[in-house]
Amino acid sequence: MRLFASSCKRRRRSVYLGIVGAIASLSILGIFHLLSGRSESGPLEFSLGTRKSSAFQSKMGLAQCPPDHPLSVNGSDRWLARGFNFPNWDPDHKGLDPDDEMLSDLFYRGFTHVRLPINAENVMAPFSSPTQMAAYITALDQAVKRLTRLGFAISVDMHPSGGVFSDLNRTNPELSFEVLKSAWDVLVANSADWPLDTVYFELLNEPVNHEEWWQAAQTIVSHLNATAPGRKLIVGPGVWQRYEPLISSEPLKGENVIYAIHEYSPMVFTHQAMTWAEDSTLSLLANVPFPASIDHPAIQRQIADLEDSGNKDAANELRSAFQEPWNAERIAGIFRDTGKWAASHGVTVILNEYGVLNFAVKKVDRANWLRAVRKGAEDMCIGTTVWEYSDGFGIVDGETGQPFEYVMDALLK
Repeated sequence: MRLFASSCKRRRRSVYLGIVGAIASLSILGIFHLLSGRSESGPLEFSLGTRKSSAFQSKMGLAQCPPDHPLSVNGSDRWLARGFNFPNWDPDHKGLDPDDEMLSDLFYRGFTHVRLPINAENVMAPFSSPTQMAAYITALDQAVKRLTRLGFAISVDMHPSGGVFSDLNRTNPELSFEVLKSAWDVLVANSADWPLDTVYFELLNEPVNHEEWWQAAQTIVSHLNATAPGRKLIVGPGVWQRYEPLISSEPLKGENVIYAIHEYSPMVFTHQAMTWAEDSTLSLLANVPFPASIDHPAIQRQIADLEDSGNKDAANELRSAFQEPWNAERIAGIFRDTGKWAASHGVTVILNEYGVLNFAVKKVDRANWLRAVRKGAEDMCIGTTVWEYSDGFGIVDGETGQPFEYVMDALLK
């Protein structure tokens, strides 16, 4: 998802020479030494060993996977079996700031992975000053260490705000990928004491042009294999991390590469009543059910209401989406295709975004979709990480801080 508010104004082409200069003049060690109070001790001890219990161990990994699969109960990446996205860590996040007890509750329920979306522009020299970058990286370092001590595995997700980096990527993709590579150099220089086995780097959230990105991703994977040896990397395909570009591509060459897709189909269900793009037809939808087909009474009633109110585009979008039924079996087919691709190439795939907006949807329908996606993925040995903690798609009530129990059941049982 691209839900960060951009902290930078749109730039014109004339800024690109400045970007090139910023990349050329960036001192990684300078950024590194700006950080105050960083520990100079050795790598963090992963704290899961202090909290083992047979009951908890049974929740780790995916029992249906073969014993030699990385996501199996004893696999090398078993922590990625189930998790949640946590934008709340960001210093600019407005909303719930959970304490350790709240987070530990989710850990013991069975969520062992936390994806940390970082506002990419905040670690990119052309868009942030050294002082701003240092402050942001310090906050990130504290978040990684806090969550690691609570037992979680972490993926650090380079998640542009949708502002200046996206503009640059659209108009000058080659230069944008150089900026991205330099941003990873900054993080590599500041992550030496993050555990290699449980802190992952995710190269870029939701790239757009798959062909351009897959070539750039290969360059960055090779670069990080050399500059951060042993660090595990997560790479998603283009077209906003849809599964289709992935399964039509060859895996990248390199070490420790895991692949990640996103799934929000059908958007008329998962994004109904969205508020951040009021001109979208999706903002006009409410109480769309799941599972459903075109002849479902609620679908027919809403199509009629939209047409009566003059919103024919929204009516047509809803009608088009349900020409073929949306149900658990159709969703399972998405993951069967993805799982077959992963097995044929001997690689690991995770689903690290999926979710349903909680603005105008019935609990039973939201739970049905979440369960269908989670089960469809897990049946093909694909780990799942839901979007997100406590905002619009949240699995936790943003006011009380308490998990939605019907969501917990859908995601864990």
